[in-house]
Amino acid sequence: MDLDKTIDDLIEAGWHVLDTECDDRALAHWKKTTSAFLIEFLGRRHVVTESFICCWQTKYGVGQLNGPRHITKSLLDETSETPISV
Repeated sequence: MDLDKTIDDLIEAGWHVLDTECDDRALAHWKKTTSAFLIEFLGRRHVVTESFICCWQTKYGVGQLNGPRHITKSLLDETSETPISV
């Protein structure tokens, strides 16, 4: 990942969430983009990555708003590392 492009993508995704008044699809895209960034640059077991994923699981639960477990599972399926458990 190119750091500058990734940060620009995160900012754009965040603005899109605000512009759409927290549309479910925009929010799901932002969460997926942010999760991918955290996993790539901090690692799957970093406290910030785990806290971000845990926060969304606690707040929205499984399946709601295309919840974090779905996002995390799709990201983990693309890698060979052992999934985190939160």
